[in-house]
Amino acid sequence: MGNSIRHAVVTGATQGIGLEASRALLDLGWRVTLVGRNPSALERVCADLANPTRISTRVADLSSLCQTNDLANQLLDQGEPIHALINNAGAYFHPRQTTSEGVEATWALNHLAPFGLTRAVKPLLRAASSPGEPARVVVVSSNAHSMAKIPPLEDLEFAQGYGAMQAYARSKLANVLFVREQARRWEQEGAGDISINAVHPGVVGTRFFRDNGFFGWFWRTLLDRVAITPAEGAKGLVRLATDPALASVTGKYFSRETEKQPAKLALDDALARQVYEASAKRWQEVLEA
Repeated sequence: MGNSIRHAVVTGATQGIGLEASRALLDLGWRVTLVGRNPSALERVCADLANPTRISTRVADLSSLCQTNDLANQLLDQGEPIHALINNAGAYFHPRQTTSEGVEATWALNHLAPFGLTRAVKPLLRAASSPGEPARVVVVSSNAHSMAKIPPLEDLEFAQGYGAMQAYARSKLANVLFVREQARRWEQEGAGDISINAVHPGVVGTRFFRDNGFFGWFWRTLLDRVAITPAEGAKGLVRLATDPALASVTGKYFSRETEKQPAKLALDDALARQVYEASAKRWQEVLEA
């Protein structure tokens, strides 16, 4: 494979906006590594996309931090530079669930997985960067981040007072805080040749609230009335991964294809540092357990 072919890694790639972003990147001539937890779904999607020479797959359940770390190690062992990492996998859990590693599931999948994966594959992102064209990290957040209240650092995983929507909002606030703090740290340590941004893809008609009983049915019914298609929702992800006009943009929040000011809480630099440090500690605790 020639060096001229750009490579993207897309999580949550078997359906919804992850699938459509992968399809769009393939149409642009990229090579795409599809990440999903279900081998048969990955196989089905590969057949549907019909680009066998430019697709590879990796199986990982990203609600498991150990599996997320294993994915990073597989990518590092493979050694292929990553021009765009699209952290798209996410879910909504009602009622509260914990993973096999004892982490609250929303926090694990929506925040700690992209946090850990992004940091772990940094060497591959740097290897893909060139002057004026940084490798890019895209973190799929949500305008639901604006619903989050100030998170107690001693209970980021909602051991007390769990509410599914508030847990989801907190994880999406953490996405924006992570993007801002990681951009600052990379700039400080001389790794400013990687950009990282968060994006709200829009209210997308997907299977997002499936398997959540009446509550999930209620949200699906409500949101489906205003939802855009997954292909429309994927446009913001693809623009952040590919648009030359955004090469120097980092640490920002986008709503679909447009840069926006995030909620006031997401602009709290001290909170961003505290959540980042708490996340790094939690990631290490789980991997060392």
